[in-house]
Amino acid sequence: MLSKSFCLLFLGAAAAFPWSDPSSNSAADAYKAIDSDTLAMLKASARYASVAYCKEDKIMDWSCGHRCTGSLNVTTYFQNSTTEMAGYIGYNEQDKQVVVSYRGSANLENWILDFDFIPKSFVYPKEYPNTRVHRGFYEAATSVSAQVKAGLAKTLSIIGSKSSDYELLVTGHSLGAAVATLGALDIKQIYLNPEHEDSFEPELLSVVDVSRIRLHNYGSPRVGDEAFAKLAYSTITNGEEDYQKLCRSPPEAFGYLHTPHEIWINYDEVTVDCHDIVNGTFIEDKHCNAGQFPMSPAAHVKYWDIHFGPGCDKLLYFL
Repeated sequence: MLSKSFCLLFLGAAAAFPWSDPSSNSAADAYKAIDSDTLAMLKASARYASVAYCKEDKIMDWSCGHRCTGSLNVTTYFQNSTTEMAGYIGYNEQDKQVVVSYRGSANLENWILDFDFIPKSFVYPKEYPNTRVHRGFYEAATSVSAQVKAGLAKTLSIIGSKSSDYELLVTGHSLGAAVATLGALDIKQIYLNPEHEDSFEPELLSVVDVSRIRLHNYGSPRVGDEAFAKLAYSTITNGEEDYQKLCRSPPEAFGYLHTPHEIWINYDEVTVDCHDIVNGTFIEDKHCNAGQFPMSPAAHVKYWDIHFGPGCDKLLYFL
């Protein structure tokens, strides 16, 4: 996607030359590797994000080669014919998990959205009246929101008679990560909020444990300004650092700021927690993604052993 031009590092960019390399800077000694359970969870989520690049029939049949691991019952493939934003929704009975995955950039229409980074007012909760977001990402999110709502309702209805207290994962890569952030806000604050007039019916609300809504993004651009970062962090995570993100872009000069919490793969291929909240202030940790230069586009399409980008059986890189 074109915003990759601004999206530096993206995770484990070993080919890049650091301004401050966590593996060599003594100030980074406190950067500890995440625990094995969290790492396994993030890798599983990354695979779901990777699958969104596959063709619709492969996703619906869960037959997309090495990307489709495990067992997921896919109920919905959504796509907007104008923005070409796409993704899928499904559920895993064994893990008791619902998955909403948004695809990253795969065509010209998506690239146009990436370039449209003029800030746009984002009317949401009253406590953040002056919130601004990336106009292209907002357009992409709203273009599929009705399909996502219908698909999620369908999925919860299927599960409803079988079980309850499912975890809900919202995930995406690159453009898909940005849209996933906006989509997760709608899911948490509207669809699964019994106090909202547009929420799902009561019988559907019991399927998902709202305290277990997770947003795992990979190579995410900056979605909005500081007010938006605070809104997304407080709404989706309830102020807890369980919002994992691996990221960078569009320019800070436009007032954009990443939403915590960042997880980064350093030059030793160790996945570490970053320090992006200091005394209650949101920052972009210069010992993680924000301190790396020059860009490494190849690092944006591979995290750990998981590939992102168009193609399933064959990997194609569109940078």
